Amino acid sequence: MAASAAVEVGPIEIVVRDLGGLDLIVADVARKQNLSHDAARRMLVETATQAPAALAPSSPDLSGLADTVAHFIEAPGGKLSISIMPKGRVPLLPLFVTAQGNPATILAQFRIQSSVTR
Repeated sequence: MAASAAVEVGPIEIVVRDLGGLDLIVADVARKQNLSHDAARRMLVETATQAPAALAPSSPDLSGLADTVAHFIEAPGGKLSISIMPKGRVPLLPLFVTAQGNPATILAQFRIQSSVTR
């Protein structure tokens, strides 16, 4: 158990390439919601930017991430890159305990950077 207490969270990088999946999702949303293709895409963009609003006070980086995800949805065929870096030493076990109580507090321990390229 002592060894597991020494385990720390390191940097995480997530890369998503759109190879046509976004258009399929937009088409599915349009069909299910009885919307035009453009209206369905706008709805997905709005959802991506509104969802993190409640968590933004605990992590200002979420606002930038939401904007980046919105840009990724707006123009299909891109590559979304998200880097999550600990701001300091983040022991893994206490992080899990914190997540059970209030997951939003975890975000304050990380710096989140994101970008979209075409």
